[in-house]
Amino acid sequence: MTRGLAARAILVSSCGWVVLLAGSPLIFTHSQPDRVVYHAAALVYGAASWICHQRPERSFHIESIQLPVCARCFGLYVGVAFGACASWWKTWKPTHDLTRWRTALVVTGAIAVVTLVIEWGGLLPGNAVRAATAVPCGIVVGALVVAVAQRQVR
Repeated sequence: MTRGLAARAILVSSCGWVVLLAGSPLIFTHSQPDRVVYHAAALVYGAASWICHQRPERSFHIESIQLPVCARCFGLYVGVAFGACASWWKTWKPTHDLTRWRTALVVTGAIAVVTLVIEWGGLLPGNAVRAATAVPCGIVVGALVVAVAQRQVR
C-alpha cells in the first residue's frame, strides 16, 4: 500500500467512524427496525461494545438515544479524526526522533488521566469535560498515525 493510500484510508476511516457513532442514534430514531440501515446501526453499537463500557450516565445522547461509546471515547475519536485531517493537510518535517511525539502523547494523555483520577476521587466532571479532555490526545494520535503512514515520521 502506498503511503498516500494508507494515509487516505486512515483519514477516511477515522472520519467515517465518528459519523457512524454520531449517526447511529439518529438511524434508530428515524428508521424502521426492518431496514438495512437499522441493522447497520445495531452493528455499530455491537462493535463499540468491544471497546467501550457504554455506560448511559457517561455517554452523550442524541434525541434521547445513547451514543455507541461514552463521552471520553467519543472525544478521543473526534480528536483522532481532527488530528488525521490536520496531519493530512500539513506537511511535517521528516524526523527519526520521536521525542516530540512521545512528549505530546504523554502530556495529552495525562490530561485525560487526571479527569479519570478526579472521577475515582468522587467528583463528577461531566460528559463535556470527559470528551474535551480526551480530544487533545486523539489529535496527537491521529496526526502521528497519518504522519507515519506518509513516512514523514519514522
